[in-house]
Amino acid sequence: MKKIYLIVSAAVVALCALSCKKDVNPTPTPMSPSEVKQKTADVLVATLNEVDPDNWKAWGQTGLGLINELSDIVKEGQADQSVIDFVQNLRNLFVKESGNKVEILIKLSQITGEITVSKDKKVTYTASSNPVSLTMPYNGKDYKLQMEVKGESSTALLLYYEGEVTLSAYVPQTIGLHLTQNGGTFMDLVVNPVINDKNGNGKLDADDTIGANFTLQIPDYKFTGTDVTVAEDFAVGIFELTHNTTSVFLLDGKLEFNMHITDGNISMDVDDAEINKLSLMGGQAILIAEADVQDLKDIDSHYENEDSAKAAAKSISKSLKAELFFDNNTNLAQASLVPMVVAGEKSGWDVVPGIHYADGSADETLESVGNDPVWDPVTNKASDISGKLTKYFHDLLPSSSDK
Repeated sequence: MKKIYLIVSAAVVALCALSCKKDVNPTPTPMSPSEVKQKTADVLVATLNEVDPDNWKAWGQTGLGLINELSDIVKEGQADQSVIDFVQNLRNLFVKESGNKVEILIKLSQITGEITVSKDKKVTYTASSNPVSLTMPYNGKDYKLQMEVKGESSTALLLYYEGEVTLSAYVPQTIGLHLTQNGGTFMDLVVNPVINDKNGNGKLDADDTIGANFTLQIPDYKFTGTDVTVAEDFAVGIFELTHNTTSVFLLDGKLEFNMHITDGNISMDVDDAEINKLSLMGGQAILIAEADVQDLKDIDSHYENEDSAKAAAKSISKSLKAELFFDNNTNLAQASLVPMVVAGEKSGWDVVPGIHYADGSADETLESVGNDPVWDPVTNKASDISGKLTKYFHDLLPSSSDK
C-alpha cells in the first residue's frame, strides 16, 4: 500500500512541477534593433487604428450636434413658467442667505422631475419623485439624459468657503449620467467618489484626498479609472481604454508634484513620475518607467570635458529609467532608455538620450532611432487621424459654430 501512495504522490508532484513550469513566462529571445523598431511601430499603428475617428465618427458628430442644440436652446428656447418655478425652488432649497452670509448646501438626490424640450424648442418641467431628467429631440431621434444618485453621506462636507460664502454637499457613493438615444445607450458615465477627510474636521482641505472609480461608456468604447486618488501633492490611478473586447491602452501610474497658488493662479512643479505599466494592445508592448524630475532639472546636457559628461550620464541613469517589453513578458527588457555621451558639434561633450538593446548591439541615439524610416507608417497614420478630426468635427465645435 505504501508503494501505491508513493507512486501517486510522485505523479502528483511531477504534474504540479510541469504545470508550474508551463505557467511561468520564459525569458524571451533578445531582439535585434531592427526587430525592436518594427515591433514597436506595428503596435503603435495597431493602437492608432483602434482609435481611428472612422470608428466613432457618427457618435462624435451627434454628440457635438447635441451640445450645439442645447446651446441654441439656452439662447433661443422658450422656458415656460414651470421651468422658472423649478429653478427658483432649487435656489430656495439649496441657498440660504442671512445678511451678508450665504450658505449653499447641495443634496443632489433632491433634484427631481422631468425637463422636456419640444421640437419648437419650448422647455417645460413636470414635477415628480424621479431623479431629474432632460428629454429632447434631435435629428429625428429622441434623447434622454437621466441623473443617478445613490448612497449620499449622512452629513455634508464643506467644499469651499471664502468670506461669508460657504459651499457644502452631501457626497454620494454613486453619481451617474445616463444618456440614451431612442432608448439605447448613447453615453453612460458612472463615478464612485470617495473623499477621505483625514483630519475629520468636516472640510475638504489640504490634508484630505479625493478618490474615485469611474466608467465612461459609449458604443463600442469604454474608458475606466480604477483606484484614482488625487491629493495636494500626488495623483495616482489605473486608466484603461477598450474598443469592443480589445484593450487599446492601460496606464498604471503616479505623479508627485508641488502645487502653488498665487493670486488665484495655479502652477505645478512635477517632482516624480512613475509609469508602473503602460500597456498597448493588450500587452503587445509594455513600457515601465520612472523619472525624478527635480534631480534631472539640475543636470546639464553639455560639458567641456568627457569625464564630467560621463559623471552627468551616471547621475541621469539613477534618476531616469524606461524599459520596453513585448507580448506581456516582462522578464527581459528588449530596449532601455540610456544616457549617451557624444562629442559636441563644435566643442566639448553632450549627454543625449539613447537606446540600449537587449541583444548587445551598440547603443543608438534616440535621434537616430527617430530618423529610421520604420516610423513612417506611424507618422502617416497619425497624420491621417489628425486630418479626419478636422474634416469630421471642426465645423461642429462650439467655437466654430459661433462664428
